[in-house]
Amino acid sequence: MILVLLLLSYWAPSPSNSRLHDGVGLLLRHPLHKHVQKIDPWKGHLLKLDLFFHQTKISIISVYIPPYHSIHYKERDAIFAQLNLWLDKARSNNYHVVILDDFNADEISHSHLPQHHLKILRSLSSRYFTDHQSHISSISGPSPTFYHQNGSSRLDYIWSSPGFPAPGLFSHVETCPKLNDNQFTDHRVLITAFDFSSCFATLAKARLKQKSEQRTIFLYKNLKDDTWDKFSNEVNSRLELYLNTHHPSMSSLSALSLDKLWHALKRSILGGAIDSLPFQHVSNTHYHNYPPELTMLIAINKFLDRLLFKLTTSRPSRPAQISQMINSLSTQLTLLKSLLKDYTIPIYSTSPLPAFIKFLRSQKALVSAYLSTQLHQHRVDSIEYYTALRDEHFSTSLGSFISSALSVEHRSIVLDRVLVVIDSKPTLLTDPLDIKQAAIKHFQSVVTPPLVQYSSTDSFPPRWQCAYTPLPDIDLSLYNSVMSPILANEWKNTLNSMPNNKASGPSKISYEMLKHLTGEAFNLSLVLANACLTHGDIPADWHEALVYPIPKPHEFDAQLKNTRPITLLETVRKCVVKVVTTRLSKILADNHVLQGGNFAGLPGGSTDIPIKMLDAIIHQRRFDKSDDQELWIVSQDISKAFDSIDLNMLRLALICLHIPSLLIKFIINLFTRRNNKIITHHGDTSGYRVRIGIDQGEIISPLLWVIYLDPLLTTLNREACDPFILKSSALLDYSPIEYEQYNLPVSHITFMDDSTLIASSKRGIEDRLSITAEFYTLNNTQANSAKYILLSSEQFSQTIVFDLSPSPLITSHTLTLKALALSTSFRFLGVWFNLSASSHFVHNQTVSMVKDMAALLNPKKLLAQHVAYLYNIVLLPRLEFRLQSTLFAESTINRMVSPMLSLIRQKAGLASVTPLSALFTLLPFSIQQAFGRFLSSHVASWQRIFSHPSYKLFANYMITYLQGFLDCDACPSTIDLEPWSHTFSLRTHSLFNSLLFSSRLNITWSLLFRPPRKDLRPAIPLRSILPKELFTSMKNVRNNFGTRFLAQLVSPCGSRLLSWKDLRFLKRVSNKGSVPAWFNYLFNLIVIPNSPFFFILQQFRIPNSHTVASISFIDISRNYWFNPQWAISFNRNTNSFLVGRVITTYPAPRNEALISHWIATSVDDLLSEFTACQGCASAISRSSTSKTLLK
Repeated sequence: MILVLLLLSYWAPSPSNSRLHDGVGLLLRHPLHKHVQKIDPWKGHLLKLDLFFHQTKISIISVYIPPYHSIHYKERDAIFAQLNLWLDKARSNNYHVVILDDFNADEISHSHLPQHHLKILRSLSSRYFTDHQSHISSISGPSPTFYHQNGSSRLDYIWSSPGFPAPGLFSHVETCPKLNDNQFTDHRVLITAFDFSSCFATLAKARLKQKSEQRTIFLYKNLKDDTWDKFSNEVNSRLELYLNTHHPSMSSLSALSLDKLWHALKRSILGGAIDSLPFQHVSNTHYHNYPPELTMLIAINKFLDRLLFKLTTSRPSRPAQISQMINSLSTQLTLLKSLLKDYTIPIYSTSPLPAFIKFLRSQKALVSAYLSTQLHQHRVDSIEYYTALRDEHFSTSLGSFISSALSVEHRSIVLDRVLVVIDSKPTLLTDPLDIKQAAIKHFQSVVTPPLVQYSSTDSFPPRWQCAYTPLPDIDLSLYNSVMSPILANEWKNTLNSMPNNKASGPSKISYEMLKHLTGEAFNLSLVLANACLTHGDIPADWHEALVYPIPKPHEFDAQLKNTRPITLLETVRKCVVKVVTTRLSKILADNHVLQGGNFAGLPGGSTDIPIKMLDAIIHQRRFDKSDDQELWIVSQDISKAFDSIDLNMLRLALICLHIPSLLIKFIINLFTRRNNKIITHHGDTSGYRVRIGIDQGEIISPLLWVIYLDPLLTTLNREACDPFILKSSALLDYSPIEYEQYNLPVSHITFMDDSTLIASSKRGIEDRLSITAEFYTLNNTQANSAKYILLSSEQFSQTIVFDLSPSPLITSHTLTLKALALSTSFRFLGVWFNLSASSHFVHNQTVSMVKDMAALLNPKKLLAQHVAYLYNIVLLPRLEFRLQSTLFAESTINRMVSPMLSLIRQKAGLASVTPLSALFTLLPFSIQQAFGRFLSSHVASWQRIFSHPSYKLFANYMITYLQGFLDCDACPSTIDLEPWSHTFSLRTHSLFNSLLFSSRLNITWSLLFRPPRKDLRPAIPLRSILPKELFTSMKNVRNNFGTRFLAQLVSPCGSRLLSWKDLRFLKRVSNKGSVPAWFNYLFNLIVIPNSPFFFILQQFRIPNSHTVASISFIDISRNYWFNPQWAISFNRNTNSFLVGRVITTYPAPRNEALISHWIATSVDDLLSEFTACQGCASAISRSSTSKTLLK
């Protein structure tokens, strides 16, 4: 009965007496029914209620459409037309719309019906209405709302228009209760909960002041130096007065306690700021400000509305109130006359009442019409004003210009409502006290403290005792400088390095204030900072913090689980911690103390290496045919990383690195005895004790996480089996062919808390999952296995069960994951990869980004230089980030960005066929060349890798891998890469493309590269003398026979090109086919014209030290009568070589050959020409030939 009293019903019955059962209705709960201004029924199929709120108008429409086989189905088109009419009017009059409907249409189960049956669903989708059940449904899809013998359908829907002010919180389907033990409907009830609290009147200013729901902010913009000088002087004066009053006998500030030092500094700074700096009071409630005339007109319109309502309502009214309003009517009409110059106040009488009401309605119609035109003009004027303001911001505030031009939504949370689950039912909390208690409960229990507190490693398993054993060979004096006193210059530089326009901590002291401290105030801040280091502690106030919830990427929906906490700490504390962090991180980086290989947290760390390393792993597995390794990748999801850190385990990790006890004490004290308050719409909550973790907003927190995780990463590197081996081979020599093999094992790729496990077998991944599971249990780290991503080169698109190693630290010994498909892309550090090494996904992504921005900017009133600026400063950096592992050709890049360049042409009034070269030169402002920017980014990234000492191993691998993959004799940066430019397997290789495209722009690289054992340039690489096409055509000869140098194709003396038959016999080329074009080209290029013995030109001759055509044995089984071969015989009598041509051979058992003797025509040049010997001492007699024979 209570529910009935809270509801008010509205109905649209059927106009036909024969269909009394037809009709639609709406029930509105208190207090929504108070806002109903108009009820509009239509033929029993449609019912519309118009609700007016403060600055918001909403139409609620109930719809019933007969089913397809109904005799009333012909009415469907008329219903659809009327609904569209209402929707068009709502859009033109700035109404928001929610539609509750029984469409009797289901896109899935009714897909066999004619297309017009589903047009109403598609019409709402084309208007960008939100289907709430589909939007909030589970992975399995929306639940059916109608069940029948043959199945089920989703016939009922709840839709809302774009930007609907009452957010949909949840949606589900429930079975209807029975009425008198009978089921009165064959449908189930679709329920969507909307939060209308934001539509009601905003909080009163008086209440904000009484409840302290306002906050004070200081205004730093455009402050002049004299204002800051006044502030500095005021702070120093207040500090001197305070010290003289409270500590008159104090000879040194350092004798004061931490709390007293902080109290003196805080009191002086805040007092000086309030007295000298401008400030204002603000709240989370915002009011829309209209011009005074329009505000007055709105008030007159509301007055006439209220008076008409009082005179026409059937509810009892107070006569005194009505009389007072009637007496005020003349005042309101006088105000109206002041607004309408041509308006004359008509003569009216309050009796009879119907005539008076008619008069009021005529005045109301006049005011409403005039108000509508003024509101429209106000919108037009506002658009023009903000357009002009945006143009002004282009010169004065580029950040504001970008936000306006790109319609940037600054997402934030107004914590004025919280959706919680009570007794398994969702409940919306709106009471301020309930909201604050729910917020405290959530943020205090978001991570549960560990059940076991470890103070030593004695109870650890052996593996982790070893992992937490203090490192050997660490000099204990290494960290002496971390806690040494801070000098004035260092402290000043630290203060000046802190960012402006940042939220301050509980004391409201900002970085801007600290930067303008001088004299005694600056000295006091330095004394306080050094006192913190001396005591290894901080003032008690610094343990207090404010938590500001910000939204996650998805919608808030009044659920605290959809928020992330940002902790606002004291600014002076953060400055002190920054000094310690800078000192400690430099020592850890310079001395390579951390062994785990986390690419974040230390100076010089970046995402370059992990992104390039994963790209290299995928490329090797995909294209290196000599590599038979499997590839298994598991991307882990670590949730609440900083919030879950156990301080006892952090202490053990710090001890492992030999961190001094005073520094450990300082770090631990930063995160103990903490009390946080949460910022809500109704003020801050009461303080609550933080039981675990470290603060998100603390400067040292990223470094501490890296230290905290280092024992795990070190253990993975040391113990995990079957790592994936990055293999490369660099050519060392060609006689014989010899390569240097280089292996770089990879067990994980980790950047901060983004951990990716890499292995070459399923067993290896199981080993890594077991190790990480043990560590996470030991360290109270939460890993969400439901969000793990699995990739396997062997079992893609399959569900795989992993068996973890037995361990007392592992509760579940199996883990089931489904591998992604080979072509499915996954994101790693914001960049997308897939195991097929395809760039299609990234290409389509970038094309979509360009088109979206062009479509966004096209209708806006922007100049060409505005669009060009957004193209240069916003779009290109976004594309550059997405293309960190992919570098497309210039023509491809130009096609990608062409929509934006076309838009610039359009805004500049240039013809659409204006060439790019003219576009870059004709306009008076710069337009960056996209390809040049992306290439520069890749080159800079590789240069950082090659020049960083910590990345030397990976840099060496990349160079040697590319050299081996190209099968070239020199560093890839020194050779012409064009012959490989169309190689499919290199199209997605980042380093190759960076080198190739750089060479086309005459950009040279200087890389540290160890050359082969001897200089191979005198051997003349064939790539250096053959055209690109011919060199490419001899790919099989290079790969199958190792022929890469001219030295492999010439005689041992290096002066004569061997014949094709000789090369076949020596197995330097293929034994099949005719003489190829590349050899004919080579012959014509290097052989002396008309030389019968293939002597080569002087510039192509090979030194004896580099020739490789060694003496080979004569094939005794062959007959050489018709094809005599050149041969050399050693004469033991004269201890010299004899040159000749084979005449005949004698097979086994003689194994001899007869050779005709030839002698050199020049004694000085034995390699010039030869003539047949007519007889000499080396000859044997043979009457059948006139030539001298050798045996």
